[in-house]
Amino acid sequence: MNNLMLFAVFSILATSVIPFASAVQLDATILSNQDTTKPEFQFLRIMYIEYPDGGQLAELLQGVSQKITFQANMDTLGIAELKAQLNENLKSHSSDTRVTDLKVEYQAILQGNEKRAVMEYKIELIPTISNHVI
Repeated sequence: MNNLMLFAVFSILATSVIPFASAVQLDATILSNQDTTKPEFQFLRIMYIEYPDGGQLAELLQGVSQKITFQANMDTLGIAELKAQLNENLKSHSSDTRVTDLKVEYQAILQGNEKRAVMEYKIELIPTISNHVI
């Protein structure tokens, strides 16, 4: 099994059965004289896979160190639908604010040692919004 496939299998497994820690952060600088702004929404999840007694899982993950990053924009499948859903949500709250562009950045890291593996992934959502009110 190649490393990328191993990483994908553990990503799916870990998101459903392994204890984790997660956080969300919002950073935005909104200037009153600007027509648009680009806030950054960061979602971080860290999962720990313990294998103190060794075994096949320990053999697969010991010494593994992988990092995957990619970006998605309006040309990427699904991003236009996400933008539409965000705008629909804003509209349902009687807001005139609209998302005019959207970028998503994804980063995942898998690191394994002799006792456990740590999987961390971060998703950053960067919309361009207009008609915002301060």
